[in-house]
Amino acid sequence: MAVNFKVFVLTGLCLGTLPLGSFAQEDAPPPRPFRRVFGAEPSTGPAPLVLDLMVSQVLDDNILAGRLVTADPRLGTGGSYPSAGANLGYSHTGDRTDVLTSASTNFQYYPSLDGRFDQNHAASLAVTRRVGRGTTVQVSQSGAYSTYYTLLGLPGAVQPGPSAPTGGAAPTPVPGGAAGVSSESGTELHSFVAVNRPIGRRNSIGGHYGFGWTRFSAREVKTQDAGVSYSHGLGRALSLRTGYALQTASRQSDDEMVFLHNLDLGLDYSQNLPGLRSTTLSVSSGSTVIQLPTGLRYDVGGSAALTRLMGRSWTASLTYDRGAEFVAVLEDILQSDSLSVSVGGFASPRAEITLLAAYSSGHLGVRQEAETLTYNGTARVQFGLSRRFAINTEYQYFLYDFAETATIPQGLPFGESRQSVRVGALYRFAR
Repeated sequence: MAVNFKVFVLTGLCLGTLPLGSFAQEDAPPPRPFRRVFGAEPSTGPAPLVLDLMVSQVLDDNILAGRLVTADPRLGTGGSYPSAGANLGYSHTGDRTDVLTSASTNFQYYPSLDGRFDQNHAASLAVTRRVGRGTTVQVSQSGAYSTYYTLLGLPGAVQPGPSAPTGGAAPTPVPGGAAGVSSESGTELHSFVAVNRPIGRRNSIGGHYGFGWTRFSAREVKTQDAGVSYSHGLGRALSLRTGYALQTASRQSDDEMVFLHNLDLGLDYSQNLPGLRSTTLSVSSGSTVIQLPTGLRYDVGGSAALTRLMGRSWTASLTYDRGAEFVAVLEDILQSDSLSVSVGGFASPRAEITLLAAYSSGHLGVRQEAETLTYNGTARVQFGLSRRFAINTEYQYFLYDFAETATIPQGLPFGESRQSVRVGALYRFAR
């Protein structure tokens, strides 16, 4: 299990050896065609270029769940504000080269805060090149800027956004300000390169390197991640995985280096459950070693996901994750157990429903552990008026709480509980 520096939305279970013979291999379920109204693919196939334009009105109940370190006027003020944004995505699939790029922007206007404008922007580019006999090289670069910093990146946090078109380019959604917790601006840059090469029919080797830079207020955090891996297939559904990755982070606050050693020795399992052709179970295991001034701390990690296809358009999934992450804005390591569940599909060719819920608990800090708790939930309904126009409504709930013993940057509250209701319209251009 790879351990990422920036914690992202939904992340699972450690298992030992699984008896392969107890699960009979079944063919994958056939495609489930469904004729929807909004966002339907053109007759020529998935669209490589997709542009979404969005406007919405948000009613935000901004209630504090904890104590503030530094007061932010938006953390104690509820009200209504308009929001507008755009998402642009482009994809290209060639004989040897694949390209995927996206850009997003969002603006919010707060009449009750002396007409304040907030904005956030993000962009990414990923290129995959196939070289020789099966060797792939992946290179990606991403960046983001926001006039307020959010903690949507905590484990268990759900990042909602307009539904992406099936196939083709998927624009990256930008949060609409419902979870902003600090008036300080934030900037992030991330670079990543990976190489993977198969060896025969069952084996593969790979390596990767990643670099991240985060600036929050006057603080900077730099992260690096480098590792190698080897995988050996034990069957159609089970593979043995081994490898090592070293992750480092330099904190400007105390000029101290933080080290995470990822000992990647475990199993990957993915299989349709017997008698349930539309239900898939995936399991992965691993371990993490945190390097402390007093010695090494070992922790077991992994993930598990259960996915169920229902009817022609509905999908339900349950995901569990256990791992350790370095959260740049918190300038420390967060060890957590996360559980998430999602259900989504079309109630009719025009109406799409999405339900998301997530929970996470853990400890922040490598010297003095402080308990953390996160809840997040989203309910969204989108109704297609035509192939390009849709209206939607969304409810979001976000809560996090850090113990008072936690060492967090100045300007972030120890806790927050927040609800918002959003009503909006979406125009999609695809070609």
